[in-house]
Amino acid sequence: MRGSKPGDRAAVVSVPLRGLDRRVVSLHLAMSAVHTPQQKKRLAYERDHYAKGKYDKAFRKGWPTKKRKASRSFRHAADALTKAASLDAESDAKITAVGQRPLGKWPVPSLRERVASKLSRRVRSIGAKKARRRAHERRLTNAV
Repeated sequence: MRGSKPGDRAAVVSVPLRGLDRRVVSLHLAMSAVHTPQQKKRLAYERDHYAKGKYDKAFRKGWPTKKRKASRSFRHAADALTKAASLDAESDAKITAVGQRPLGKWPVPSLRERVASKLSRRVRSIGAKKARRRAHERRLTNAV
C-alpha cells in the first residue's frame, strides 16, 4: 500500500466509487486489546448497564413531570388545610404535619448488580410457592 510502513496501523487506499472520481479512504486496522471470552465477560459485567424501561429517553420528560406532580399535590394539601384552619382553630397543628412527598433518583444498575440480584431472588423464591399454598390451606381450614 502506498505510504504505509511495516509497523503502521492505518493504511491509505484508493477506492473507486462507481463512476465518481477516485477518493482516498483511510482504513484503520486497529484491533481490540480484549481477546479472550473471559476478558470480554469481565468487561461486560463492569461496563454494561441494564436500563429498565420501554422508552430509553423517558426520564428526560418524566422527571420534571414527577416533580411538578409532587409539588402540586403539596400545594393543594396545604391550601386545603389553610382554608380549614381559617374556619377551625384546631387545624393549626395539622398544617405543620403536611410535607412534600420526597423524590429520589437512583442509578441504573450495572450488569454485575443485575445478575447478582436475579440470582439472590431465585434463591429466596425456592419453596415460596409451596409455602404460599400451605398458608392458604391453613387460612381455609381455620375459617371453617
